[in-house]
Amino acid sequence: MGLTGIDYLPGNSWLHRLDARTKIIWFIALTILMLFLSDPLWLALLTLLVYSSLYLCGIDREPVHSFLRGLTPICVIYFLSNLWLNPAASAALADPRNILFYVVPPLRLLPITAIGILVSTAMLLRLLLIVLAVRLLTLTTQITDIVRGLTKWHLPPAAGIAVGIGFGFIPVLVRTTRTITDAQRARGWAGVTSGSFIQRTKALPALLLPIMFFALKSAQNIAVAIESRGYGYNTRRRTWRVEPRFGPADRTAFLLLAFIALAIILLRWYDLASWRFTLGLFS
Repeated sequence: MGLTGIDYLPGNSWLHRLDARTKIIWFIALTILMLFLSDPLWLALLTLLVYSSLYLCGIDREPVHSFLRGLTPICVIYFLSNLWLNPAASAALADPRNILFYVVPPLRLLPITAIGILVSTAMLLRLLLIVLAVRLLTLTTQITDIVRGLTKWHLPPAAGIAVGIGFGFIPVLVRTTRTITDAQRARGWAGVTSGSFIQRTKALPALLLPIMFFALKSAQNIAVAIESRGYGYNTRRRTWRVEPRFGPADRTAFLLLAFIALAIILLRWYDLASWRFTLGLFS
């Protein structure tokens, strides 16, 4: 058996059967293509397309939902910061006619604009799109398959292993952080979200030390697993029991990716890819 992903869910769906290189190309392409979209409507459709893969493949959605719940504070901070710090939102604040309301009306502080809301929503959807794409990759692809695909592209085996483990280890750390936080709070720990700055700083070791211990222990276990499978022996002349090959499902996936890329290019060509498109629909 190959080295499985830390969060890998075994299955026989069409997404599981895709070559790891196909899924890596999809992830890289989506990450690049979404940069050409700043309209929340199109980004929402693209995010919905990725999320619908969970239903089409029959994948358990709880690991994804659990991971997203752990990112909720980051998403809220990211959304709120873009309301005022994003260049497009900041430019809209220069014209008082763009201001819808103030968060603190008596002091006229923290103005909110429609452009700021659209831009912040688009930026948040970009973040969610990356998260969903990473989760789909780690849930449906073994680390061995990722390493095999990367080494097929002449990436050094050590680098391939590092990338593969990195993909699968992030969600585990998020889940572990949540578990340790709940356990410490059950022991009367105040947490790092309440109290003065000094109190929050003093509370950090109770959270960081167990996380560091878990990370080091997991790294040691992974190192033992890698060595026991002979990954450090003659890596440049390594052969695989099953050589990765692109099949009909991979070609279909590439056609779908080409269609999405063409659609985004056309949206950019006709100036429909920016937030101005949705703003025009509601103005």
